[in-house]
Amino acid sequence: MKYRAEIDGLRAVAIIPVLLFHAGFQAIGGGFIGVDVFFVISGYLITGIIFDEIRAGTYSIWKFYDRRARRILPALFAMCLACLVPAWMWMLPEEFESFSASLLSVIGFGSNFFFWSKTGYFDTAGTLKPLLHTWSLAVEEQFYIILPLLLWLLRTWPPVKIAGVIAILCLVSLGLSQVWSDSQPDANFYLLPTRFWELAIGALIALGWRGGAFPGKWAGEALAMLGLAAIVYAALAFNETTPTPSAFTLLPVLGTALIIMFAGASTLVGRLLSLRLLVAVGLISYSLYLWHQPLFAFARIRLVDGVSDAVNFAILVAVFPIAYASWRFIEQPFRGRGPAWTPKLAGLTVTPLIVLIAFGSLGIATGGLPARLDKRVNELASWSEDKNRQDDKCHSNPRRTIPLAKSCDYGSPEPHRVVLLGDSHANQLAPLLARELEARGAGMLQMTYAGCLPAQGYYRSDRRDGCGRFNIEVQNYLVAHRGIDTVVLNARWTAKLAGTSFDNGEGPIADTAAIYAIPTGEPLSFATSPSRIPAMGAIYRKAVQTLLDAGKRVVLVYPEPEAGWDVPTYMARKALFGEPLTQNLSTSYQRFKDWNRPAHEQFDLLPDHPDLLRIRPELLFCDTPLKDRCVNELDGKLLYFDDDHFSTVGARLLAQLIASEMRAKGWFK
Repeated sequence: MKYRAEIDGLRAVAIIPVLLFHAGFQAIGGGFIGVDVFFVISGYLITGIIFDEIRAGTYSIWKFYDRRARRILPALFAMCLACLVPAWMWMLPEEFESFSASLLSVIGFGSNFFFWSKTGYFDTAGTLKPLLHTWSLAVEEQFYIILPLLLWLLRTWPPVKIAGVIAILCLVSLGLSQVWSDSQPDANFYLLPTRFWELAIGALIALGWRGGAFPGKWAGEALAMLGLAAIVYAALAFNETTPTPSAFTLLPVLGTALIIMFAGASTLVGRLLSLRLLVAVGLISYSLYLWHQPLFAFARIRLVDGVSDAVNFAILVAVFPIAYASWRFIEQPFRGRGPAWTPKLAGLTVTPLIVLIAFGSLGIATGGLPARLDKRVNELASWSEDKNRQDDKCHSNPRRTIPLAKSCDYGSPEPHRVVLLGDSHANQLAPLLARELEARGAGMLQMTYAGCLPAQGYYRSDRRDGCGRFNIEVQNYLVAHRGIDTVVLNARWTAKLAGTSFDNGEGPIADTAAIYAIPTGEPLSFATSPSRIPAMGAIYRKAVQTLLDAGKRVVLVYPEPEAGWDVPTYMARKALFGEPLTQNLSTSYQRFKDWNRPAHEQFDLLPDHPDLLRIRPELLFCDTPLKDRCVNELDGKLLYFDDDHFSTVGARLLAQLIASEMRAKGWFK
C-alpha cells in the first residue's frame, strides 16, 4: 500500500488519549477509545497489504506472519524482559504469581482471555498489572489468524463479494457487542467476537475504498473534520461507565473510518495529521503503547502512599525517549527486510522466549515465590487469603447462580429460622454468623449474590445480570416460607448508593470503579441525578418493609466501615520497603460518617418496629479502640482481607455483635 503520513498522524491521535487516560487525567475520561482507533487502522492496513499481494500473486501466509513477528515480538519481548526485575523486587506473592501467569498468556497471545478471567479493565486492580495493555495485542493477533485465511479462501471472489462476507461478520459482531455490553461487559471488552467489527470496518475500507476517492473537495473536508471531531469528542465525553464496545463506540470507530477515507494529503485534516511532530509520535506509537503501562503500574506498586500528579506527569514525559529508543534500536533493526529466518534472528527470538517461559513457570509453580521476601512481609500479605472458603458452593455470581433449594445449610438442632441475605460482605460473614447462631440454638441459610444488594427494583450501572432475578426469587421464597422468621440483611450499601469507593483521605484508594445502583426503568444518566439517592433509599426501605409486612423479623446491618486502602497489601508493602507505621493502621471516623451519611439517612427514615433490629458495625470498630479513628487492625490481627471486606477476625466480631443483639431482643431462648 502507498504510504500515507496522515495515518501515522492518526496513530498519534490514538495513542495520546490512551497515555493521558492511564496517567489519570480526568478530562480524558474516554482516553481508552484510542485502542478502538488503533483497531480500525490495523484492519485497514493489514487487509490492504494482504489484498494487494493476493491480486499481485505474491501473497504468502508464511511471509505475512514473518512480518507480523518482526513487527510485534522484539519490542514486546524487550518490554516483558524489562518488567522482570521490578516484578521480582517489588511484587507480593499473589501479585507475582498473577504477573507470571500473565507473562505466559502474553507469549501465547491469549492475554485478553487471561485478564478477562481476572479483572475488569477499569478496576483499580488493573492499574497495578504491568501487562494489562497486551490484551489488545492478543485481540489483533487472533484477528490476524482469521483474516489471512479468510482472504485466501475467498481469493477468487471479486472484492465486492469478499467485502459482503466481512460486512455480514461485522454486523453480527456489532450486534453481539451491543448485547454483551449489557449482560457480559468484561467479556465484551476483552474478547475478539465483540471487537471483530472494529477491525472489520478498517478491512472494509481497504477492500472498497482504494485510494480515497473524494465526493467533492468541500464534502471531503467536512467529512474528515467530522471524523476528527468524533474521535476528540469520544475521548472527552466517554468514561468508564460508557458501555464499551457498543453502539456508542461507533462514534470513534466511524470517526476513524472517515479520516482514513477522506483525510487525504490535500485536506486540512490530512495536512494537520501530516505535521512532523504528529507523524513522529505515530511512528513510535507501538513502543509508546508497550512501555507506558509497565511504567505507570510499577510506580503505583512502589509508591505505597499513592502516585502524585507530578509523578504521573514525569512518567508521561519519560515514556517518549524510552519509546524512541525502543523504536530506533529494537523495532527498526528487526523490521528491516532480509532473510525470513537466520540463526541470529532465531537466537534473538528464542532466547528471550525461553527466559520468559522459565520465569513465568517458576512464578506459578512456587505460588509467587514467597522466598524472595521477608517472613513478615509474607505474613502480612497472606491476610488477603483470610476469607470464606465456601465461596464456590455457597455464593452466587453473574456466571453461576445457586438455586435457592441448594442454598448452603448451616445445620442446627432447631428448625431453620434465619436467612442471611446480601452480597459478598454477607458471604464473608456467613460461616461466622452461622456459628454464633448455632451456639444459641438457631440454624441459618445463606442466600448471597456477588455485588447484589438485597433489594428488588434496581440494576448496577456496570452490568445487568442475574441479580434482579435472584432478588425476586428470594423475596418470593421468603414471603412464602413460614419456617423462616428472621432475615439478616448485610451489603455494601453506600458504595452502590454513592457510585464510588471509600476514600480515607490518607492513602491510595484500592478501588475507583464508578458503580451506581439505579432504579429499574431509569436510564444510566439517572446515576448523576439528585433524585437517585432518595429513589434508591426508597428501594432499600421497601425491601425491609416487605419482609416486615410478611411477618419476618429483620436484622438490618448498617454500612460497615471500609478501609479505603487494601489493608494486607498496604501493610505488606510498607514492610517490604521499610516504611514502618507510627501506630496501628486506622482511618478517620469523620470520613466514615461523611461518606456513609446518605445511606444512614435513608435507613433512618424507616419507622421503628418491634421486629426491626438495627446493627451499626461502627460501634465495634470506630471511636472505641482509637479515639476518632476506625481501626484496620487489632492486637496485630488484620480486620480486612482487602479494602472493604472483613477478614475472618473482623467478620467474627460483627457476627458476635449481631447474635448478641438478637438474643438481647429476646429472639432466642
